[in-house]
Amino acid sequence: MGKINVITPIHIATGNDYFTFTIYDKKRYPLEAMLDTVENKEELIKSNGLNKLLNKNSVSQMSNDEFFRIFQVQSSKVDPSKALYSIDYYRYRTGKVAECEKTCNNLYIPGSTIKGYIINVAWYDMINKDQEIERYLSNNIKFLNKIATRVSQIQQVLVCRDIVLEDEKPYLYNCNRFGYNQRDNRETNMPVAIIETINKDVSKDEVEIYIEHNREMINQYKVIKNSILSSIDRDRNSRDRRIEKKMVESLYKRLINLSSWFNKANEHFVSLNIDEELDFIDYTRNKSFDKNTLRDFYNNLKNKLSQGKIIIRIGKYTNYYFKTISSAFDNFYDRFSEVYSPSKRKSKPEIESMNILEGQSGRFDMVPGYLEIEL
Repeated sequence: MGKINVITPIHIATGNDYFTFTIYDKKRYPLEAMLDTVENKEELIKSNGLNKLLNKNSVSQMSNDEFFRIFQVQSSKVDPSKALYSIDYYRYRTGKVAECEKTCNNLYIPGSTIKGYIINVAWYDMINKDQEIERYLSNNIKFLNKIATRVSQIQQVLVCRDIVLEDEKPYLYNCNRFGYNQRDNRETNMPVAIIETINKDVSKDEVEIYIEHNREMINQYKVIKNSILSSIDRDRNSRDRRIEKKMVESLYKRLINLSSWFNKANEHFVSLNIDEELDFIDYTRNKSFDKNTLRDFYNNLKNKLSQGKIIIRIGKYTNYYFKTISSAFDNFYDRFSEVYSPSKRKSKPEIESMNILEGQSGRFDMVPGYLEIEL
């Protein structure tokens, strides 16, 4: 058992969205519930209202007042029993809201999200500490997906449970992307989305981050591992059986004993990524976001990491580095980037933009996705 504490708002994307005008009195309603309040539905059908309603681009640009006027919606008459769930916010634009992952209308962090992050750090640590594996992956970078798929079967030995956050309301935040376009010497400040989030300061005890490995499970995992090793021996397309088997063994040892390596490896991984964002903050001349608050936040985060805290970053609208093992390669732009990000630009900072949230103060002063966990 462990515990979690949300440091900054987290958005676990579903790919679904809804319109802000379906929010009334801090509750989200189905669109149908809002349209039920229209008294003269025949008039709505005769007018061009339904055609407008089907045009999502048009509707998403409407203010709430304009929507209520055109469609004659009387939000004060909406049936409270039809509310999907309560919602909270500091401020948000008019438009579409990117929905956060839920189960039975409860916010939750999927176990697969935590598992994916742990495995990412395991790969990072493995590459960082074994030059032979690093060289092999660098030299065969175009085959990395194929290699990783073959080796990744061992990842099933790690099982993470979903973390359900009952009675926690989603918060809405405006998310903008800030950058500095060197080509035309122009600052960029682009609205990206209104996002539902698990809000900061949400915490939960007795979280089952991963299943304890008892003797019976270890024996089962050994069978899985040996089966994978045998399949590599039989694989005619293997580029180097010895090293691929070495990767399986190395990954296996890490995943059955997180406590022996994860804390230190994660500190290094997160600190490296924080340094990239600090470089961006110091380098860009963009003054549209609160640099000082973010700089202080990141320095405080690095302090906590150095004290042994396990801080991870998950969800959408985080930076590219947190989603890949790219930072394990010193020659990032020469090798890794040519496959996953073909741009030939080598300008500093390597992160050329940041997604930042608008906080309660009205300033853009928060970055999404940071979570503290105790294993």
